[in-house]
Amino acid sequence: MVNPMPSRQYLVIFEPSGLRTVASAGTSLLDAARRAGLNLASVCNGQGICGECCVVILSGQVSELTQDELENLTEAELLQHYRLACRTRILSSVTVHVPEKSLMRQQEKIMPCEGDQWIANSSK
Repeated sequence: MVNPMPSRQYLVIFEPSGLRTVASAGTSLLDAARRAGLNLASVCNGQGICGECCVVILSGQVSELTQDELENLTEAELLQHYRLACRTRILSSVTVHVPEKSLMRQQEKIMPCEGDQWIANSSK
């Protein structure tokens, strides 16, 4: 039995953090970001419906726009090379800008304390 050719590996750089990873051709930018340790917002867990994992392609080749992207991104965002990380597949080494709005925000837990007072603690 002949082994299939291994998938090409590409360098993926996320700016402005500078985080880097190597990913196989066809990997989504969302999966590559997670592998690099970058927590992109994605309430829909990569289903292409929440529109929260927006990134900007700075260089490199990626897959064609999907219907999900056309429905979730504005015309202005499309003109500025915004893409949904969950729907964009890597086709070469790429550099991607991650806007702050696309990063997962820290969640706060409300914890009871004595009396009727409540305190908020940031989860880590």
